[in-house]
Amino acid sequence: MDEAKIANLLQLLSQRIAMAALDNEEFSRASTYGSRILVISCADHMERAQAALLSGNRKKMQQVISDGLSCRLGKPDYPAPTDIKSDIAAILFEGETSQQLILSDFLHLARRVGAAQTLSPADRERFARLAFRELPVKFDAAARTFQANATQSLAWMEWFGLAAWVGMLALVGLVVVLVFSRLNTSMKARESEYDQSIARYHAQKQAMQEVNEQLFQSMYYARNIQKGILPDLSELRDTMADIALIWQPMQVVSGDYVWGCRKGNNSIFFIADCTGHGVPGALLTMVVASVFEKLLEDNSFKDPEYTLLTLDRTVRRRLGQDKPSDGFQDTASDDGFVAALAIYNHETRILRYAGAGIPLIVSNAEGFNKVAPDKAALGYRSLPGPSRIAVHALEVRPGDTFYLATDGITDHVGGHPKRTFGRKRLYEVLSRVGDEDLDSQLTHLQDRLTEFRGLEAVRDDYTILAFTPVAGEMLVRNAAE
Repeated sequence: MDEAKIANLLQLLSQRIAMAALDNEEFSRASTYGSRILVISCADHMERAQAALLSGNRKKMQQVISDGLSCRLGKPDYPAPTDIKSDIAAILFEGETSQQLILSDFLHLARRVGAAQTLSPADRERFARLAFRELPVKFDAAARTFQANATQSLAWMEWFGLAAWVGMLALVGLVVVLVFSRLNTSMKARESEYDQSIARYHAQKQAMQEVNEQLFQSMYYARNIQKGILPDLSELRDTMADIALIWQPMQVVSGDYVWGCRKGNNSIFFIADCTGHGVPGALLTMVVASVFEKLLEDNSFKDPEYTLLTLDRTVRRRLGQDKPSDGFQDTASDDGFVAALAIYNHETRILRYAGAGIPLIVSNAEGFNKVAPDKAALGYRSLPGPSRIAVHALEVRPGDTFYLATDGITDHVGGHPKRTFGRKRLYEVLSRVGDEDLDSQLTHLQDRLTEFRGLEAVRDDYTILAFTPVAGEMLVRNAAE
């Protein structure tokens, strides 16, 4: 029974890894939801399940089954070759296309994806073929074999009981016949119960697969909707020396919102980090986005301070957080966001910035500097709204580059001992690739974040918008080359 469950669990895990991994391949630049850790952890779980199957240890098998699809990280505990039962070894190791060889090939490809390596088209095709055709065939065959062994064991038990009771029949007569009859009835009841358990297990497995697939489809559709409100940077590339963006949800959808556009002589850059992440954070970004776009349509950009204060008041009103609590504090909404807004005037070459909790990072010939934001938060019921937000005016020189980033970047945890990525490490990474274009800089930063985090779970969404208004000497030379 446990062996059949393990084999079916392995089949389901292989398909889940493939969905996450192939999606991670497709959207690895600016829209993945952090599925690399899911791929690695599910691969670890598959190895633990395979090790439990090889050991024949019922306790280990039951533990793996109880873990379900949680895909917690861990190391497999393979038994010594001499400890593996011969019938199990025959199923899993015999032949050139044994289950163990196919599984090892599949896990190798999965971990390459989890380590952010790009698969070739041939490897992607082989990865999908292993997950959806070859591995399911092997796992189904293993499940049928284990089920057949269990049925055969029951048959042997029944035969042995029959032989024993017939031998005793000569000694005790009718009493032995009655005892055998009762035993036979009990064994048939157990066999019927076993068949019913197998049927219930397959029905539950099918239902779980359908619910899981519906959930994934709903989340991916929601991500496509949210991606639709992200800025089209092609409009700004015609008027800026360089511009690039990373928008990385912790889950499928994000609690970060970012925008950039050209309005007359001004280029506008906005970033917000909303309460939470995943679905709750994504819902709040839609509220912030609708209010912000209404301000754009109304040409309400008198200055960054006016825009952020108006955004704060309007979001509070939309969420009903400007009204007194009705007494049900446990259910009252208390959501909000931090934000930053920068407006660059192409005629005067002046960048005006205002921030509520999100700083402006400036890179120039002198190095990196941070323009500190006001210590304010927008939209919360429990926090008073700001009455003023400081506006900083910066004269932009050729080659000056500006970064607006949410704290999900600096709050990454990794390394030995465990610590946060931090702003100092962010400056070091960007300074090492400062002579490259901004797309290359942000790609290098994302790779460094993944390397730093290792097997640590992603803790938050992160977004960074980088722009260089006026080309400097380095940028002009790189363009010429």
